[in-house]
Amino acid sequence: MVDLKALLQEEKNMGKNAHASYKTAVFQDVDKSLEAMRSDEKRIDLREAALSMLRDNGDSVILTYVAGKVKLMLRPHESNIMLSNLALDFYNVRNWDAAEYIATSVLAAAESPKALRVMGDVASEKNDEKAKWDYYERYVKADNQDVDVIIKVADHYNDNGDKKN
Repeated sequence: MVDLKALLQEEKNMGKNAHASYKTAVFQDVDKSLEAMRSDEKRIDLREAALSMLRDNGDSVILTYVAGKVKLMLRPHESNIMLSNLALDFYNVRNWDAAEYIATSVLAAAESPKALRVMGDVASEKNDEKAKWDYYERYVKADNQDVDVIIKVADHYNDNGDKKN
């Protein structure tokens, strides 16, 4: 069972910059609890409770995660802006592990340009060149409006002697 009040209190105890303090284990525990729920009705009720609590705690990471994760579980084919934005928030505070965990969760359900960009940038920060270019290439295919990444990918191909791509 997911105790939203307890999770919110733990988050408040983290201080002003909860994004930097979160560990992926918290999200993994929430995921296990959500998967253990047998009924979509219970998940929907939990999501509604999280959204209701978000009205008073608008910057809550854990409430945003729960609401977004339940939506992702129930409607994996829909774009998940909440989780993609949350992954980006973690990236912006340099919490690579949390950003990667959440973006991977989004990408397991569907191609998300924002999650692909986060994963490419995280791979770059972790010096994983192969993963970085794999994610950037997928990102360019998903969102061909980001000129900066298009140029990076084109330069990468050019540096490797690949004139086709």
